[in-house]
Amino acid sequence: MVGDRSAVTANAFTQDLATRLANRVQLTTDGHRPYLEVVENAFGVNIDYAMLVKMYGSAVQQVIRIQWTGDDLGAASQGGC
Repeated sequence: MVGDRSAVTANAFTQDLATRLANRVQLTTDGHRPYLEVVENAFGVNIDYAMLVKMYGSAVQQVIRIQWTGDDLGAASQGGC
């Protein structure tokens, strides 16, 4: 599927993906905000979902990982060079 980065396209993609997968999967996306809602809409709690956001600045690169587990939202931050 080719499309823009709108919520409508993200929803169409994740709905299509969910119909093609028979088992629970692990999915990691970039930090595009619409993915938070559309992944939940497509998969419900039957997915292990993480959003990986890379933030660049100065000489230090920080990677922030947000993981959605159905009932709660947790975040972890790790610094590195």
